[in-house]
Amino acid sequence: MPEILSIPTASIPSEWLPTRGSLLPDETILRRIETLPLHWGERQNLEQDDSYKQLIPYALIRYRNRFACYPRKGSEKRLHALCSCGFGGHVEKTDATANLFSTLRNSLSRELKEECNLSREPDDLRFAGFIHESETPVGRVHWGFVFVIDVEDPKEVYTSSEITELKWIDPANSDIDFEIWTTLALSLCSNPA
Repeated sequence: MPEILSIPTASIPSEWLPTRGSLLPDETILRRIETLPLHWGERQNLEQDDSYKQLIPYALIRYRNRFACYPRKGSEKRLHALCSCGFGGHVEKTDATANLFSTLRNSLSRELKEECNLSREPDDLRFAGFIHESETPVGRVHWGFVFVIDVEDPKEVYTSSEITELKWIDPANSDIDFEIWTTLALSLCSNPA
């Protein structure tokens, strides 16, 4: 089983990990985050160990004021039956570089190609902020790094077999039951492109 990237929870300032919330990036946080100790471990162990936060690059794909949205299925059974606007996943060792944000962007670029056949250069991925929640078993072991990708045409996005029923929704005019992370991530993008 491939190892995935995490950070010891105790090394992350508590104000960066709200019980349920988002955090806009600033230069101080971005510089400090690069100094945090990284840990590679087996996913099956890290999923049960809240002494580590698995780092998850989480992309919102936007077309004008609409976001790509899909019902959760796939490998994370704890999120089934909720809708997500997030694309991305765990960071693997093959994504690693000497810089944390370059590693996250490499991972997200790979995941976008796998999940929705969307090609983006890692340096073209715009970081929007952090999301975290500790109310659920999933949230207690993950830390989200939100990126926003704007597309010129919704037809650029072709989803994999894991992601079905893709819709383009305007969250301001929707009554969809979103997963917590999607709600938090959308709060970082309140202004349409």
